[in-house]
Amino acid sequence: MSHPKFHRDGRAKPFAGNTVIAHLPPDGWLARSLAEVRAEAARASFAGKLALLPVASYHMTVFGGADDQHRTPGLWPKGVPLDAPMPVCDEVVGERLKGVTCAPPYRLRVDLAKPIQPFRFELTLVDADEERRLRDLRDRLSAATGVRKPGHDSYGFHTQVGYLLEPFTADEQADFEAAFEAWRERLAGQVLELGAPDYCAFDDMLAFRPRLRLPVG
Repeated sequence: MSHPKFHRDGRAKPFAGNTVIAHLPPDGWLARSLAEVRAEAARASFAGKLALLPVASYHMTVFGGADDQHRTPGLWPKGVPLDAPMPVCDEVVGERLKGVTCAPPYRLRVDLAKPIQPFRFELTLVDADEERRLRDLRDRLSAATGVRKPGHDSYGFHTQVGYLLEPFTADEQADFEAAFEAWRERLAGQVLELGAPDYCAFDDMLAFRPRLRLPVG
């Protein structure tokens, strides 16, 4: 089965949509560290099985909005015709989000406990209060947009470095797991602080165009 977002040679497929994300600060420790991880992955035995994302695109998804390929109730904004052009959907969602406030910073760490999922780093909030605040923001974004996807309450925060294009061989899997554990240990311990999330539109997984920064309040 082909990957929905990438060709087998790593080129991005069209995959238009909108989302609310917190970009990793480009001069921050995690973005710099992930750039090093990306460079190491590009030289690894398993590199040919991965589509590595541009460092400038690194972010944490706060709330996934709508996309052009999943036009069903719950995945598509309530009240927007299922056949509406994507730019119309983007505009409607942007208008609905203008009154949704946020309360940054949001503080997270790389999660060492969750299973490995190529090629992303799972994140966990530093304490229960941070978890409550970010989950509350997700609930309010869902209520405002009329989008509520399966797994809304159990969604796992993460930052994506690349996508697996096809299964690893046994040797590649072993090499990846060993490398990933070393990378994860390298990133553990430090706290990541994220600012106010941006509502963004995108044409594929390589770039996310900010349209609105959620107001702080």
